[in-house]
Amino acid sequence: MVVISFVAVFTAGLSNSALGIWKAYFFESALVYIMFFNILFAEKDKIFKNKNLDHWYLKIVLAFSVSAFFVSLFAIYQKLTVNFISNEVWALAETRRVTSFFAYPNALGLFLAPIIMLQLGALMFQRHKSKENCDRVDCAKWNPWSLEWFKRMSGTEKTYFSFVKLTAVLSLVSIYFARSEGALIAVMAGMFLALLLFESFKSWGNFRLVGIGIALLLLILLFSSPFRDFTMTRISLNDFSGQIRKAQWEETAVYLRDGNWLWGAGLSEYQEKIAPYHKEGIYIKNDDPDFEHLIQVDPEYQKKHWQALEIFLYPHNVFLNFWVELGVFGMILFIWIIFRAIYISFSLLNRVEDLANRFLIIGALGAILTVIIHGIVDVPFFKNDLAVLFWMMVATLGALDLKLKNKNK
Repeated sequence: MVVISFVAVFTAGLSNSALGIWKAYFFESALVYIMFFNILFAEKDKIFKNKNLDHWYLKIVLAFSVSAFFVSLFAIYQKLTVNFISNEVWALAETRRVTSFFAYPNALGLFLAPIIMLQLGALMFQRHKSKENCDRVDCAKWNPWSLEWFKRMSGTEKTYFSFVKLTAVLSLVSIYFARSEGALIAVMAGMFLALLLFESFKSWGNFRLVGIGIALLLLILLFSSPFRDFTMTRISLNDFSGQIRKAQWEETAVYLRDGNWLWGAGLSEYQEKIAPYHKEGIYIKNDDPDFEHLIQVDPEYQKKHWQALEIFLYPHNVFLNFWVELGVFGMILFIWIIFRAIYISFSLLNRVEDLANRFLIIGALGAILTVIIHGIVDVPFFKNDLAVLFWMMVATLGALDLKLKNKNK
């Protein structure tokens, strides 16, 4: 990825902005990835330190949780006070969307959604470890009303568990206040995945059955008459933001077909090179049966439904983002990394014996899937924090794979 992204710097004409993006999004995040393995698998007294992977996973989640805690607090403060919301539309009570320290609401969801899944893995891991150390019979059962396992934690473990759980709740609330639908859907999908993978593949499992039952109920509810139109509008991307996304994808597709499919635009060059293909605006469609006719003949109707479009930094689709920035080889490599991470995850889940490690795998895999699901309609990689976060998820799965492969060596 580092090499291909460096080639994209030359595609962009070796500009300072391209070099800056390459350094921030690719080179530095790759250094973090390498540093992760050098810390975990450094040899000391002929013993590899990978036995401490669980400890490092919890420390990584804690670091992300501290950031998420303050980001979420500020977002909730914005919701309650309206202070520091720069956009007038977002500040209105009926359309309020918080941004926290970021420039736009969806950035809040892009940052918090993967962290919530990592937190879920850490919380399940810590709870399981406490239940293993509990000698009471009721500790062994997954009773949501029993706190015997919590009482057996040390003071530090209780503080960690409580803080991470509180931060996860605050993060969910913040995403809801940001009205980041993509992030909410991604988190729900990640939690559904956790229910499916919670137990061994050798049997259906109670949690897996509960997950399937919840999914069926949700599908029946969402496609029932009161919600069918709302659901279909969102799925088909015919709502306001969906139509804007589709307009971006269409002009990006035209640009790529026009002799640019191989190398793309190069790092940081998308805005400039897409300009000749950019539509100044679109007519936002609605359910009016006479929409197509009126939009052709009625100037007032045209004015009412016209939506000007700016040229965004990226086409707001994770695969198109990589394609236009790194070229077709960069997109293919990104897809390979994703499939490789998913393959390793299911391979680990299929052969892992320790349930605690299963939770760590679920957390990392869930975080990666939130990136992909949210990335269908947004930009989940091309920011400093998101690039590092992505590679930390991949590194966690790789480290777990190495640990289990070498546990007897």
